Amino acid sequence: MKGVILAAGLGTRLRPAWDAGPKAMVPLLGKPLLQWNIEYLRDHGIRDIAVNLHYMPEAITSRFGEGKSLGVRLRYSHEPELLGTSGALAPLAEFLDETFVVCYADVISQIDLAKVIGCHNRMGSDVTLVTQPTQRPEDADVVVTDEGGRVRKLIPAPGTLAWGNESNSALYVLEPCLLEYLPVGKSDFIHDVFPCMIHDGRQIGTYRADAYIEDAGTPERLRRVGAALRAQHGRTSGDDPIQDPATG
Repeated sequence: MKGVILAAGLGTRLRPAWDAGPKAMVPLLGKPLLQWNIEYLRDHGIRDIAVNLHYMPEAITSRFGEGKSLGVRLRYSHEPELLGTSGALAPLAEFLDETFVVCYADVISQIDLAKVIGCHNRMGSDVTLVTQPTQRPEDADVVVTDEGGRVRKLIPAPGTLAWGNESNSALYVLEPCLLEYLPVGKSDFIHDVFPCMIHDGRQIGTYRADAYIEDAGTPERLRRVGAALRAQHGRTSGDDPIQDPATG
């Protein structure tokens, strides 16, 4: 299986605390966010990985190269102009010729991908979204499902609890048929692609998160994710703390 890590973001939510490079290179417990995701995919058997780039791409390519040091094969897709979350897949269409996983560089996950893929296959889905309950719908894409866990509607952020509290966790298993729904140019999964697939009767399923998954895209969330990871490994706050982006 192949993987895609969306790493082209500018990191505006992290500014002014972080302006030393791409968002994907923000350090978390001594490793860039992107490395956490490369290792996550690798540890679940995904070693062919594409990474999209935009801002300061050389900061990423010079650090990770072809991925040999991490036991993976990396390919890069540079976007002179940002193509959006789903638009990023268009230049990779030839590479994405089988079931593939998409994750975001600023989301840290401990979800067992084998379980997600198993659910995806059992449901015969074209797309599977990992979801979890949220208490901040204004900052989340709300996912409305039927009793069988199939997506019937997506409410882009800012969402509302009027549609329920199930939110998109930004971890997907996808079939290549999704590529047929990519418009020319910039596009977004939630606004553009998934709604068209739902309209056409494509099967979009969900997998309820049963392990840790969290967005680390703001300074506050970065600290919270770091604290959670330290606690899991029995570290104190003084052991390999989150590096303050302001000081590197």
